[in-house]
Amino acid sequence: MPDNIALKVKMNASHALNYEYFFKSLSPEKTFVKGKLLKEINKSFSSFDNFKSEFKKLALDSKSTWIFLAKNSQNELYLTTSKEISCPIIYKHQIILCLNIDEELYSNKSALVDNFFNFVNWRQASQNYNQNRLLNKIRG
Repeated sequence: MPDNIALKVKMNASHALNYEYFFKSLSPEKTFVKGKLLKEINKSFSSFDNFKSEFKKLALDSKSTWIFLAKNSQNELYLTTSKEISCPIIYKHQIILCLNIDEELYSNKSALVDNFFNFVNWRQASQNYNQNRLLNKIRG
């Protein structure tokens, strides 16, 4: 496949995948993080409150359009941002949850992030954390 077409395919696929994870990251009802995911968040970020603070700070400081909580191949959690052309799965990492932080869509990113944590689907995030099937499929 020519490089210019491959790039367009990657951009569109990444864009679609980001939105799929974004919408699955939301819940109409309040859910709570628990179990393995909470343990790993506390391990990786010192506490759940610190994780939320770091998530918000990165979102507010970023000129990117997405922020992700992701898991690398060593099962370590980390936060990252990206433009629509990219997402952690490209690097063979698992998306746990994500938020669209595009300044063109949202004028108050601070309120957006605060409200996001009221609607995170932690059950889905836990499933994403525990799911290695996608990573194993990508790794071949």
